[in-house]
Amino acid sequence: MIEQAKIDAIREYLQSEFPGFQIDDADDFDRVSQKVRVFNGSMLHIIKFERILLDDTSDIKKTLQYLELSKFMQVNAGRQVLVTKKGLMVL
Repeated sequence: MIEQAKIDAIREYLQSEFPGFQIDDADDFDRVSQKVRVFNGSMLHIIKFERILLDDTSDIKKTLQYLELSKFMQVNAGRQVLVTKKGLMVL
């Protein structure tokens, strides 16, 4: 199971980058990842975080800032994004 502190850090990062959006999360057992939805009335982003990345990363918020996840999400709006140890990709 993923540490709650890391899930909280992901939520904090996304809330700061997408103010006014709702955020929810769930385990994605098929891909062994954590799935997070960021949405408002007109926009939906789905991000999947590879579990091994979350297990091996001590400061997930700093990692997401380094990867510029929010910019990647905006460029790829409406598409699912996967966050891995190798970087970001569109599913």
